[in-house]
Amino acid sequence: MSIFTIIFEDNTSFEGGIDYKNTKWVEIPDKKIKSIFYNIPFGDYLYLIGYEKYHHIVEVTQDLNGQNKDKIIIDNIRLLARKGNKIKIWKFNLLDKNKLIEIEVKNFNDNFIQKLNPNFWKG
Repeated sequence: MSIFTIIFEDNTSFEGGIDYKNTKWVEIPDKKIKSIFYNIPFGDYLYLIGYEKYHHIVEVTQDLNGQNKDKIIIDNIRLLARKGNKIKIWKFNLLDKNKLIEIEVKNFNDNFIQKLNPNFWKG
C-alpha cells in the first residue's frame, strides 16, 4: 500500500512509495494537483483538496556509533499544504506517543518555511 495517492486536475493519478525511506515525492510529475489521499502512519487517511502546493518532509536521525551504528530512525513526518500565504502543517510524530499528530499554521514568510527546498513544493 502506498504512502499517498495524488489525483491531478486531468484526473490522472500518481502513487507514492510504500515506505518513508523512499517516498517517491521527488518523482511526482509537474502537474496541477487536485487532491491527495495520504496514509498517515497510524492507520487513518488524510484527504487534502483545494490547496495550491504541497510539501513532504521525513525527519530522521542516524546512529553514528555503537550497536545501532548507521541505523536510520524516522522521527517525524510532515505534510505541508499551502493556500495563499498560509501553510498548514500536519506533523506525525513516530517517537512520542503523547503527541502523535500536531497541526499548525505558519505564514509563508516564516523562517522554517523559507528554508525548505523550493523544488519539493508540488502542485
